[in-house]
Amino acid sequence: MFKRVVNITNLGGRKRYVRDSKSSEELVGYYQTQPDSFWKLLAKENQEQFKRSLNSRDRLKRASEAREIIVGLPDHVIGASAAKILSEIVKKELGVDCIVAIHRKPGNVHAH
Repeated sequence: MFKRVVNITNLGGRKRYVRDSKSSEELVGYYQTQPDSFWKLLAKENQEQFKRSLNSRDRLKRASEAREIIVGLPDHVIGASAAKILSEIVKKELGVDCIVAIHRKPGNVHAH
């Protein structure tokens, strides 16, 4: 099992990527705890808050709109129900809404 945490500076683009069927990774489960309108508003609010907090030396930095955690999963953990269960665990344990996309490549099942 592996885990990686990444700051996301383009939430809309990342959402499109994890749902893209043309990716090298097969999408085998997807669930989000909030509708698309929520995620757009979240990204916008984070961008605005970031701009308000900028000082002159931070002008080249980009706002973090979200965080992505990537975890390895057993080969049998696939499907929309698995994505929903994972999202419920994240919401309960971390207290945040989330999007869960489960991908499969040969020998590699993981969730974003």
